[in-house]
Amino acid sequence: MMRRSKLELYIAVLNVVAIRGPLNITGLALRARLNYKQIKPILNNLMNKGVIQEQHLRNGSVVYAATPSGQRLSTQFKQADESTSKIALTNQVRQNMVALLI
Repeated sequence: MMRRSKLELYIAVLNVVAIRGPLNITGLALRARLNYKQIKPILNNLMNKGVIQEQHLRNGSVVYAATPSGQRLSTQFKQADESTSKIALTNQVRQNMVALLI
C-alpha cells in the first residue's frame, strides 16, 4: 500500500466530515483510516483554516463538522479529482491507440 501525502490526508479528513456529517474523533479517524496521533494535528490545522469546526454537544461529547467553506472545498477537490481522472483516462486511451497503430 502506498503512503498517502499530507495533502491526501487532509483531503480524506475533510471529505469524511463533509460527506458523513458531524463525527467524533474516533469515528472520523476510522473512516479516514488514520490513528489519533495522525488525525489530531490535521483537525487542528483544518479548524485554523476555517474548513472544519468543533461542536460541543449537550452530553459533553465533541464532534467535528465541515463549515460551508469546507463543504465547498470538498466539492472542489472532488471535481478536480474527477477531471484529473478523465485526463489520465484520456491519456491512457491515447497511449493504447498509439500502441495499436504502431
